[in-house]
Amino acid sequence: MRKLGLPRVFCLVGLALFWAGNAVAAKLSVAALVDYPPFSDVASPQQGFANELLTAALRRAGHEVEVEMLPWSRALAGVQDGTYDILTCVWRTPDREKTMLFTEPFAVNRLVFAKRTNEPFAYRDLRDLNGKTIGTIPGYAYDEDFLKAASFKREEAASVVTNLRKLSAGRIDLTVEDELILRYVLNTQLSDLRMMLELAPGALSENPLHYAISREHPEAEAIARDFNKALAEMKGDGSYDHLLEKHGMR
Repeated sequence: MRKLGLPRVFCLVGLALFWAGNAVAAKLSVAALVDYPPFSDVASPQQGFANELLTAALRRAGHEVEVEMLPWSRALAGVQDGTYDILTCVWRTPDREKTMLFTEPFAVNRLVFAKRTNEPFAYRDLRDLNGKTIGTIPGYAYDEDFLKAASFKREEAASVVTNLRKLSAGRIDLTVEDELILRYVLNTQLSDLRMMLELAPGALSENPLHYAISREHPEAEAIARDFNKALAEMKGDGSYDHLLEKHGMR
């Protein structure tokens, strides 16, 4: 067996250290949101749908990620200033595009109305809400016209679970919430109400949901391309739908 000379040994060791260093450097830091189930939440499987999807998609492209759960304001600021590499679950705006590069949408925040199954209702415009009492969540970014309208009543509750229970008891006429969150809650937390409640046709608003990559990262564009390619593959091979089902969002 041929022996390796010392120079060659040192060269191989150096290459190994170089590769190891690159592997460590390639790990991407993710600022994820606390208390946003089923998208992002400490108590959810794999910390929620959005975090599991991001991890799986980037792993296909050879990236490893490290997820840290943070309040929204800290997560946003941390990605904007380059403390973290990727922000999950974010709407795209011109102001945010100055500091972050956005992926293709991975979901849509589609605000829909839940109603009692025995009562006909379909949403087309705000006139369909006249005279009704609508369950809402304090602090949610509803459309300004919806918030200012005087022809119907908005009644706040602390959670979507509370609103759905009030709806089933006849205390409100409708409740409005993200479609995927409504499906998640009815599938996992309020399965006893699934026959009594359903989602009405039509949507109050639709906002694509993205991941955002800090423009401070030198490979931001490549990371976005890698994710977009992997997301398309996952939608094509069924693994995206599998994650939706796993997290109770279908």
